[in-house]
Amino acid sequence: MLNPLDSSLYYNRYSIKDYGFGDCHLVLTMLFSKGNVILHYLLLKHKNKEKYLICGFDFIRGSIIPVEIMNIGDILRNLRDFIKSEYNTINLAIDTIEENIEHYEKRKIKHGIIETNKELSVLVSKQRNIISGNCEVFSNEKILRPHKSLLITNKNGLLFGKIEFEKNRDIIQDLKEIHLSEDFIIRYNIKGFSTETVGTIYELKKGKDGIIIVVSSFIHELSNKKMDVFSFQGSSPQSPVHAILRSSGILKDQIKIEGFVEGFAPYLVLIPIEDLLLDTNKFGFGETTFITKDEAFNRYKGFKEKYKHNLLDHFETYAQTIVESDNAYDAYLLGRKKVQNAIDMIILLSKNDRVFNIYNLGNEINEWSRLKLYQNPKCSSCYYVENIIGLENMLGDSKDTWDNKSLVVNENLKGIYRELKFLEEKLYKKQRGQISVLEKQIFNALKWLNRSWKAEDIEDKVIYTVISLEFLVNKIETAPPLPEDIYREFKKLLNKLLKENTEIFGEYSGEIKNKSLGVLKSIPIKNKVRTMIEKLGIPLTEDDFDRFWKVRKYRNDLVHGSDDVNINSEDILFANLLMGEFIINNLKSMQEGD
Repeated sequence: MLNPLDSSLYYNRYSIKDYGFGDCHLVLTMLFSKGNVILHYLLLKHKNKEKYLICGFDFIRGSIIPVEIMNIGDILRNLRDFIKSEYNTINLAIDTIEENIEHYEKRKIKHGIIETNKELSVLVSKQRNIISGNCEVFSNEKILRPHKSLLITNKNGLLFGKIEFEKNRDIIQDLKEIHLSEDFIIRYNIKGFSTETVGTIYELKKGKDGIIIVVSSFIHELSNKKMDVFSFQGSSPQSPVHAILRSSGILKDQIKIEGFVEGFAPYLVLIPIEDLLLDTNKFGFGETTFITKDEAFNRYKGFKEKYKHNLLDHFETYAQTIVESDNAYDAYLLGRKKVQNAIDMIILLSKNDRVFNIYNLGNEINEWSRLKLYQNPKCSSCYYVENIIGLENMLGDSKDTWDNKSLVVNENLKGIYRELKFLEEKLYKKQRGQISVLEKQIFNALKWLNRSWKAEDIEDKVIYTVISLEFLVNKIETAPPLPEDIYREFKKLLNKLLKENTEIFGEYSGEIKNKSLGVLKSIPIKNKVRTMIEKLGIPLTEDDFDRFWKVRKYRNDLVHGSDDVNINSEDILFANLLMGEFIINNLKSMQEGD
């Protein structure tokens, strides 16, 4: 039996010579699950013409079969919805699909032939092989059994999926227990054979008859990327692929490019600097050299020409450095870090407290004035990277790479506010200055969570998320690490030990006592968080909690000076979504007077 989700289906040529489709390639597969019945369809494209054919496929026998007449309308409508959606990352276009839907719904179709209307044909029949199977969905240790499903795939994997559930209280409760930031594992059990695929949850829609969850591969998010300011020249795809995919959140170790070997090379990195002026043509500091705009354009011919707009007119100063990397995008990240380190040192020398204390570390007295107020220089989002030993260069803007979208307040959002009426009541109290101490803590947590959402630097996101968490649990009361009777007994024994051994501990006795008893009396933030989750009744597995707690570990590594913190952006997303739930549930659970 062929795996209906296997990409090997796409490496076969399909032929129905009698009907003018002698040599076709497979564009999409569509897998429909209705109860225990699995229906599989192929969309084929003629080798030399803009002609398409929809046919059924028996993956038990590995052969093409007709489409049953009663399902043609559903197939065409689902295909149309996919083509018009943001999930159509392959840019499939069948201009006459609306006409075809109308044609096939009105026309009395004969079976056993190819029905053709404009550029679309369908191999039809009144019957087909029925393949029995069950669809199950796994998410966050929860097993769900949908009413029906539709998956549309190509050789790269899942493009679009629609998982439908019947609307009842049990299903609603089950769906509320899964977290929408998790992936769905979709498994089909067919005649003793099990096959599965993974899709990221993108949307949940409530209809009259049920609940629909839309899933897709992560890659469809790239459809909202814009690369207006991006140019690459070179023989290896490593650099542009990393620049495009990793700026979308894909991790470096998830990117594999067959046939191209990674190799380290020296790269020149050139970055425009905001709010920094030079009175000289260049200024070297460590491994970074700051140069004027004229000097940069003189050294790197064609650099200016590659920008097709006036973006560079905003910058008067550029910084250059040399790094070693296996691709231009990582070279940019390393170079930016070097340049920012140099800028930080310049700011330190310009704003050191010794200036205001009239205190000098050097041999000469420094000039200074309190009137010298200026912005802090920083790296811009633009960059130019050039392989020193190879014919490769890359230019881009790391900031303006996504289409801007405004938040829309629609009837759906207004409906959510109506359902969560308590939020408006809390906001009203906040705006009137009538909130309690606990409510103030929660609103402070909201402020820092929003700062995390808006921060561009991932380390800032980590710090802001944890600050939000600390505000949220600061007033949480929970049991101390040790029972009170054990604590008192330990305190008594410690006092006795220190008193009997004054010749050993001496002047350090007080510090030993304070440190020991202070640690035993203080409540770890982890205990407070667990108490809050238990109090709010939020269903969180141990795996969920461990993933959430990674953000706290990232923060500890950062504030304790670790220079090798590998932060996974997906963990930050997961933590921030949970923090939003914690904040709303805390506001909901608060009683009058808290």
